[in-house]
Amino acid sequence: MGNAKNWEKLLFWSMAGIISTFFAEVISGSTPFPFFTLTGWLIVFPVYALHTVVLATIVLKFGKPTLFALYPAGMIFGMYETYITKVVWGGADWGSSGPSIFGIYLIPFFLVVLFWHPFMSFIIPLIISESSLTKSRTIISYLPKRITSWFSTPEKSKRMLIYGAVLFGLMGMFNLDFITCLLSSLSSGFFLIITILIWRRYAKKRSIKEYLPGKLGFSIALALLLLFYIFSTFTFKPEFLPPAGVQAFTFLIYLSLFLLLWKNLNVSKKARGKFFRFPAKLTPKFVIVLLLIFTITTTLESLTPVKFLLFAAFLVIESIIGLVFLSYSILYAVAHKIMREHF
Repeated sequence: MGNAKNWEKLLFWSMAGIISTFFAEVISGSTPFPFFTLTGWLIVFPVYALHTVVLATIVLKFGKPTLFALYPAGMIFGMYETYITKVVWGGADWGSSGPSIFGIYLIPFFLVVLFWHPFMSFIIPLIISESSLTKSRTIISYLPKRITSWFSTPEKSKRMLIYGAVLFGLMGMFNLDFITCLLSSLSSGFFLIITILIWRRYAKKRSIKEYLPGKLGFSIALALLLLFYIFSTFTFKPEFLPPAGVQAFTFLIYLSLFLLLWKNLNVSKKARGKFFRFPAKLTPKFVIVLLLIFTITTTLESLTPVKFLLFAAFLVIESIIGLVFLSYSILYAVAHKIMREHF
């Protein structure tokens, strides 16, 4: 069939950006209505769409999408919470009261850089984008067997998706009231479902690699992303820009993550994926049921007086998961033969 036309590629990565925005911003409650405001489309959506296309292209063109190659790419994604939002530098009330190391606040770093953005902004949306919008299953086919075994039968897959809808409902929206939770989850969720259904109705069946941008398209996306960083650095909460020493330490983190990504991409070239096709048939009716489960869970949670205790519990759990995956990503780079045997 050949590569997609440029406008098809643009539409695909726009769709991937919408999916990333939903999982990152709507589920967390950070931006309840990103698809119904000008700010959502001009500021929030570009952050997710541009990071997704740039980082996914790097992973898919220079290596194989193993979990431990995707994870450092997702951490690089999460580092936008430095120069763009300044959250990791204390630009958010919920993160600036905790401990810090060399100007990096640990609570937001653990939450958004180690866990939320790698999984909720990048890996999970990328898997969903490929699985729902293309004919290929490249990314899910490189997941560890331990994970794909959870979805090995139609019954298991549906059960895991229901568990996931409940879990997502419990994980976020701690800062929102009952009405906002209800309206946000339903409106944004139905917007996402409708756009995916329109895509599946009218788009040609291609593989995800056919949607990868060429050199010019990638250069444009990268340039726009860098311009977004520069613009945000000096216009969004500039009072939280840290001194040179903190920025030097931040650059050191960036450098370490890019080196880890580069090493893991080289290692991943030897990986062999086992084709995996999702056994459960995800009808629109079942997807709507998942959305309703998520909505009911998150709105009921907003009424419980212990929701901030749940937030604290998830913060600890997500931090541990992030540290574990960071450790495994480093092990994958230096002891990949052992890691392949176990994963």
